[in-house]
Amino acid sequence: MKKKILSNIKEYKLYYYSLMLLVLVAIIIFATVLLISRGNADPSACDCAEMSKERIEGKMEKLTKTIEEQKIIEESWDKKMLPCEELIEQDKKFGLEMQDCLLSLLKNDN
Repeated sequence: MKKKILSNIKEYKLYYYSLMLLVLVAIIIFATVLLISRGNADPSACDCAEMSKERIEGKMEKLTKTIEEQKIIEESWDKKMLPCEELIEQDKKFGLEMQDCLLSLLKNDN
């Protein structure tokens, strides 16, 4: 009986340590993914070009909206484009890369 109790305790310890190891590995994986996703929050030049293209395409649709809706849409785009505009102001080369990407995107549509 005593051996059975000791063996049960050993099994529970093994399960406990295995579970703790699994939780630790999950925390490490979660932290790694979080750090990687936060690593470079700035959009690339082509990301900005894609947003610019979407904004251009949305201008026609905006004409069917009320003036208030148009203002809301425009404010939303201004917020989305703000990081791109800041990057362009900081680095003129970024602006040129964005123009190149935008021209490529527009050429591919035609």
